[in-house]
Amino acid sequence: MLSIAKFGAGLDPVGYYLEIVAAGRDDYYLAPGEAHGRWVGSAATALGLDGEVSPEDLRAMLEGRDPRTGAQLVGWRKIQGFDLTLSAPKSVSLLWGLGDNATADEVVAAHDEAVLAAIAYLEAEACTVRRGREGRLRFPGIGIVAAALRHRTSRASDPNLHAHLVTGNMTRGPDDRWSALFTTKLYGHGRTAGFVYQSVLRHELASRLGVSFEPAVNGAGEIVGIPMPVRRAFSRRRVAIEKAMVEHGVRTAHGAEIATLDTRPTKPQGVSEIDLRADWLEQASELDFGVDAVPRRGRPLSAVVPDAILGRALTDRDATFDRRKVIQAVAESATQGLAYPQVVERVDAFLAGAEAVLVAPGLWTTPEMLAIEAEALGLAIGGGRTRPVALELVRAAIDARRSLSAEQCHAVEAITTGDRPVVLVVGHAGAGKTFALDAARAAWQAAGLEPIGTALAARAARQLQTGSGIPSQTIASLLLDLDTGRNTLTASSAVVVDETGMVGTRNIHRLLKHTTATGARLVLVGDPKQLAEIEAGGLFAARDEGKCNRQNGSIRPEIMPITWSPSSLSSPTAIMGCRRFFSTPPSDMRVL
Repeated sequence: MLSIAKFGAGLDPVGYYLEIVAAGRDDYYLAPGEAHGRWVGSAATALGLDGEVSPEDLRAMLEGRDPRTGAQLVGWRKIQGFDLTLSAPKSVSLLWGLGDNATADEVVAAHDEAVLAAIAYLEAEACTVRRGREGRLRFPGIGIVAAALRHRTSRASDPNLHAHLVTGNMTRGPDDRWSALFTTKLYGHGRTAGFVYQSVLRHELASRLGVSFEPAVNGAGEIVGIPMPVRRAFSRRRVAIEKAMVEHGVRTAHGAEIATLDTRPTKPQGVSEIDLRADWLEQASELDFGVDAVPRRGRPLSAVVPDAILGRALTDRDATFDRRKVIQAVAESATQGLAYPQVVERVDAFLAGAEAVLVAPGLWTTPEMLAIEAEALGLAIGGGRTRPVALELVRAAIDARRSLSAEQCHAVEAITTGDRPVVLVVGHAGAGKTFALDAARAAWQAAGLEPIGTALAARAARQLQTGSGIPSQTIASLLLDLDTGRNTLTASSAVVVDETGMVGTRNIHRLLKHTTATGARLVLVGDPKQLAEIEAGGLFAARDEGKCNRQNGSIRPEIMPITWSPSSLSSPTAIMGCRRFFSTPPSDMRVL
């Protein structure tokens, strides 16, 4: 995939790379005759940079100077440049490292072509300059200037084909003036550029060597015939990082970065490629593996995924998608890869077809998702009335919890004494939503109702059960129980969904069908600053802003009927209703 690291001003960002270029070697092993880095990108051509990279030209580029004249093209920049790293899947690196010279050459050529495709994508979509007052105007730049440095091993001396694109933070705008890149766009398109690289890499290898690929995961596909145990045995750096993460109990990306630094070994020095290959072949032999076992099927072609299937894949995680997401989906769904022009052609055809519905400038959804959302909202509006709890029972539950705030008491009364089929409870982290639900649970049970809790993650379900006393399970298991009849709802059921902002529209829709069919109440609880839905979402965010009423710093449930508006569906700017209001909430908790 593609990772991005930046070179900050005030440092010597090029010393490490100058050493590599000046020595004419890879940074992990000495290789007599190893080619120097090469200049890539349209802006490199505009600067007269071509062929091998020299230390002097590399430093000038990163300092924002014209390598030919020494003239300063751009002024001081907080970020002088970037290291864009594109890495091949482990099976591709093994095909290079364990194959004969002809095979290795073809793998390297395929990798280089894929790198150029990623650069072409970034130049087309992410190369932007800012102009005008406070940089509010955006214009396309002429391209990027980068030194492509190909590396072929990891720090653990395993085969690891990858490229460092040492990229200057500079391009030329339409007014012929050089300036820094609009870095937000570069970061925003980095993941998609990685998908393009992977798709083109598969296409090139399938065409050149006839290998086939397993279905891609996160954009990357492994070669058929190179099994996981072999790939794992040649991934000592990855294994060391994962072990360190387990030992320290971390799972986040930041934790992975720390583990990477903590486990980083000293770079091997003075090891020839011949010796490395001999070691790799011996290790593969011990695993009873050889690349001759990799099947070759001529030139396998990627089947074109039908628009309906592509649309379903696009809305698995998000209710809406932009062009970047379509490029990722097209690139990933091409199991045997596509050339970059083919990716663009397929994307344009899909967006112009019947399975893509424009809902906002640059934003699409599918007819299927619109239908699901519309039906779900229809159920929420016309789901009938549910069984309320007598006010005296609710007051008794509240009185037993003297530390409840006025807002918590208001929320408890609203979700228990009302008769609406769907109620939304919105409050930021720490507002005491779970403690309020404990009082609601007591009131429901006192009235003979059965509260049922659910959340997307098992951890969240456990926390809901511990904090509120409501028996809880994951939404996947609850829906499975309801669909198969292992569990049933009744008019005496009150289903509480915690962390609703994480739950996808499809699951909310399925749950609504069960609750409205039985007369059960559905209580959706969430945080306005919570992470976006993991699955296709937006339903929790789909309330019509025009229907929100503000009074004394709160929203009163009696003047807030469930008035959903399909016009706001799939909107990335809406967060659980009144975004402009909830972005700076004057109080902690509200009921819609």
